[in-house]
Amino acid sequence: MCSDGVNQDCALDAHCRIKPHMGIVGNAVRGAGLGAVSLTELAR
Repeated sequence: MCSDGVNQDCALDAHCRIKPHMGIVGNAVRGAGLGAVSLTELAR
């Protein structure tokens, strides 16, 4: 995932408009307490 800073093999990386904002998004999710909520739970 581009937000973890580890995976650098995204074909869209050079043109991605979201990547610069992923840190802010991640902080907002963690701040909202959603870090403990799984994607399965969110999909319900």
